[in-house]
Amino acid sequence: MQRLSLLLFCIILNSCGLIHVNNVENMEEEDRYFMLSTKTNEQLCKAFIHYYVKPKTEKQIASILNERNIEKCVVGSTTRLIPMAAAKKAKAREEAKAREEAKAREEAKAREEAKVFLFKPPTKNEKNKIKSAIKNVLFDPYSAKFEKITVLNHQYGCIAVNAKNRFGGYTGTQQSVVAKLENIWFSVHLNKDMSHSTCLDVIKKMAK
Repeated sequence: MQRLSLLLFCIILNSCGLIHVNNVENMEEEDRYFMLSTKTNEQLCKAFIHYYVKPKTEKQIASILNERNIEKCVVGSTTRLIPMAAAKKAKAREEAKAREEAKAREEAKAREEAKVFLFKPPTKNEKNKIKSAIKNVLFDPYSAKFEKITVLNHQYGCIAVNAKNRFGGYTGTQQSVVAKLENIWFSVHLNKDMSHSTCLDVIKKMAK
């Protein structure tokens, strides 16, 4: 009977706006729950974000709002209640947006990398200068048979060439790494065991 009287007294004081948060926090769990259950969602929302609200009271307010299917609420000039279904949809939209932004960043990064590693056939002028650079390191430059030529950013290149050795026989296709320094092309490396794709990997590392 004394507990019921205290509860009714708290409800009366609370309805008048006179109840102190410590009184609510110190109430029995059932009594506090009963008193909070009499409040509207808007009132609970306002109480929940108030810095004076104590942990036990805050926990019970959250529990009651959850039972009422309220995920969260925004209190400003007006109180806006956000149901669970709407909150889940909002979260799904945020996650989808985050995925799209991450994908856009990856695509932008790939485009930037493509700009850095821009492989293309050489211009006519580049081709002539690269061939001259290769001939400078061959034993028999006049026997040179040039095959595939690829340049990277007009700065590095790979060229496949077959030429005669000192015994008069063709060596087989070799890959030459070439680089341009002060507008002059030089043969950096000549290798018979290297493929054209491996040569491209080499000049990509050189370009970094």
